[in-house]
Amino acid sequence: MSKAEAFKKWYSERTGHPAQIKAAYEAILELEESTEDSKTESYGDGWYDGFLKAKELDGNEDYYLSDTDEDEIREMSEYAESKHSELKAKVA
Repeated sequence: MSKAEAFKKWYSERTGHPAQIKAAYEAILELEESTEDSKTESYGDGWYDGFLKAKELDGNEDYYLSDTDEDEIREMSEYAESKHSELKAKVA
């Protein structure tokens, strides 16, 4: 059990905590929630990563997405999915 888990268990078993203890408990909960959100944002969907890359390329004056052939698009998608899988494996 991590120190944060032990603290949360201790906190839940007692009442009448001073403000500093309550603030520490709330900070732990907030950090845990923000960590979960960041995992989703950072290691989200591989398809969406490919979509963002396509949007980025489309905004480039020197690159025209309509000139990209199907094989190149498939390669970009496969690359984004492989990166997504690697990141997801690191998190697990």
